[in-house]
Amino acid sequence: MTAPEARERAYRRLLALYPNWFRQQREEEMIGVLMAGGQGERRPGLGESLDLVRGAAAMRLHPRTKLTRGVAKAMRLMYLGSLLQLLALLTSFLTLQSVRAAILARYPALTAAQWHDIVAVSVVPAWIEAPIMAALWAILALAVGRGVRWARVAFAVLFGIYALGLLGAIARGDVLYAPADIVADALQWLAGFLALGLIVRDATREETLQPPAGAVG
Repeated sequence: MTAPEARERAYRRLLALYPNWFRQQREEEMIGVLMAGGQGERRPGLGESLDLVRGAAAMRLHPRTKLTRGVAKAMRLMYLGSLLQLLALLTSFLTLQSVRAAILARYPALTAAQWHDIVAVSVVPAWIEAPIMAALWAILALAVGRGVRWARVAFAVLFGIYALGLLGAIARGDVLYAPADIVADALQWLAGFLALGLIVRDATREETLQPPAGAVG
């Protein structure tokens, strides 16, 4: 095998790290450019190889996309929803005693043990869930902004779960005992509802190197 043949084979092995759609569009062009340099060498240099590997990783992990105005607004609403989730957590902390007073006013026979059971079963799990939900909203906002298709579906599912939880809280009559918490939750629901509507309506447009329909890898 001649030196140019060996070098071309090495380049193709490195380019195999890139997505299939990219190779279909640009592999031969890149091979021509890469082969124009390093005449007489049998393999790519270390620096050149690392550059190709970094490029492949960046393309797979951080696709270069251009956001539509609607998706950009959806991202901001999702980040707002994440902040509102933390606000709801803070509100729950600050209003816990007023919630207890409201429950005692309606059920004066409630014992301290029963109140601790309510906190353990309903309040503490909600406190644990809140930062997790906030993180998920923020992560999915970032993924939607990068054009990750599954993130749109994941956010729709997450929003559906959140909406069901809010409906359940209203059905239990939580608005009578914790109106501030319900207001914070409702604001987050509104942000999520608007964001989901924008995501459904608009699509992310890739700024460069948009893969053809049906391309994988």
